[in-house]
Amino acid sequence: MDLLTHRESLAGAADRAVHALLDAQGTDGRWLDFPQVGRGSDEWVTGYVGAIVAPHAPDAGRRAWEAMCRRQRWTGGWGFMPSYPPDADSSACALRLAERVGEVGSMRARRGRVFLAGHQRANGGISTYRWPRRMIWHTRLRESFAGWCATHVCVSANAARLQRFGGRGGVLDFLVRSQQADGSWRAYWWDDECEYATAFAVEALATSAVSEHRAAVERAIAWAGAESRRDGCVRTAAAPEGSAFATALRVRVLASAADGEWRAERRTLAEWLIEAQRPDGLWPASAWLRFPPTDVIDTTTIAEWHVGSMVRAGVMSDGRALFTTATVLDTFDSLLARETDSRDRTRLQATASH
Repeated sequence: MDLLTHRESLAGAADRAVHALLDAQGTDGRWLDFPQVGRGSDEWVTGYVGAIVAPHAPDAGRRAWEAMCRRQRWTGGWGFMPSYPPDADSSACALRLAERVGEVGSMRARRGRVFLAGHQRANGGISTYRWPRRMIWHTRLRESFAGWCATHVCVSANAARLQRFGGRGGVLDFLVRSQQADGSWRAYWWDDECEYATAFAVEALATSAVSEHRAAVERAIAWAGAESRRDGCVRTAAAPEGSAFATALRVRVLASAADGEWRAERRTLAEWLIEAQRPDGLWPASAWLRFPPTDVIDTTTIAEWHVGSMVRAGVMSDGRALFTTATVLDTFDSLLARETDSRDRTRLQATASH
């Protein structure tokens, strides 16, 4: 597949994904996924999907933001679903949607940022939940919530992608300190463990001019490139045949590399994703969200995860495939933007040489 054909394939797949996601948006502006977890997630999913769809379909993004405004809690945050307490990760997704639809300066967005700032700890990291006692009261579970209220790398990386967040510098430094020896970051809430946290950490750190932050990005790219040489996609315990979700996130990391670096690996993974897209425009559900026992801080101590079961140490997928599809779409948008920027630089260099 030559470069032009590859780009056309990416653009065509992205266009089909946008239409599929628009078809799945409710008349009230919300998206709903992870249907086997309670009644499904709407606030978290709407913030996440809406932020990705908004540049393609501003009206849909606006409806999503209006839906989120109606769901904002008195604390200023948003949650996984109405029956769950508000959390930092869902709120970061809502705030990213606000940025995409031009509401970053609104009162609701400012309240959301105050709520998010309240979850930043002394080490600079962001905890998903802040108040263990409130969690006990809300869930009626008489057990420790030390794990769910600890700082989480995946949540911190998501928050660090926000353009307007006062604690962003502290989060970036926390991410550098949390990077593993191999260059990746380990997620708390995701079965793929490394791809989600690493992709979002790289996206946040890549915008920084601090040398330590840039060095962390280079280490992550080297990790992703080395891992990608082993197979044509990312396989996880829950998706042994290949995970579109994790593969897209791996591509996102490689997309941060300099021109020419890891191009073959990035393209191989992207072509696998193009082939994996379903006729309806969605990708197979492979965003496996895990639920560690509430007291567990270090998830490496869990001997067994229960895939497909909503129990202690359970792992559940986005059954409607919306979260996976939005993630792949976001990656394809990044690849298309990168290729456009590269072509523009080439034209400028050619003009300058004449």
